[in-house]
Amino acid sequence: GDLIIRPAKMRWTSLVAIAVICTIGVILVLRLSFPLELEWMEGGVLHQALRLQQGESIYPPPSPEFVPFLYTPLYPALLAVLGTLLPLDFALGRTVSVLATVAILAGLYRAVGREGRSRTHQAVAMGLFMSGYVFAFRWMDLARPDSLYLALTLWGLVLLRESWGNHRKAIVAGLLIALGFWTKQTAASFIIASGVGALI
Repeated sequence: GDLIIRPAKMRWTSLVAIAVICTIGVILVLRLSFPLELEWMEGGVLHQALRLQQGESIYPPPSPEFVPFLYTPLYPALLAVLGTLLPLDFALGRTVSVLATVAILAGLYRAVGREGRSRTHQAVAMGLFMSGYVFAFRWMDLARPDSLYLALTLWGLVLLRESWGNHRKAIVAGLLIALGFWTKQTAASFIIASGVGALI
């Protein structure tokens, strides 16, 4: 059944959701400039971006010097490009992930609102996502592709949902989901699901 939030509880529910979002948001900002790895993959991802900057392959045969990750190349390629303008460091990779997390929140807000739900429901959707920060091993702000992949895929699905009779939105949705795949191959399942959904 539908989630029903009684008017007397709506204000408190919204306040709790906003408090969660703000608290986790502060934590994300505070971790941006930490000078060491927050998770073991961060240094390896920056190494991939550096190899791209230097014209080297990020998928060579494994060696003692470099073993490639089993990820598609968009995230390190984006860092490599941004790293020509800004320092290629942990802060850059984490900033991309934090901005992607903001895009995820915006996508959730829009998706829930487009279904005719109240702002309380929109706040709860965003708050529930952010509340998973600790339980999902604090990956949202790491210099790795997960947040960017999820942002691209989510926005692709949101636009696909809105694309009935609007071919431009459908094309942008397809492009975003494809970019999601090139960020992390897990998006393949969403490509299949969105294709079936578009046909239906």
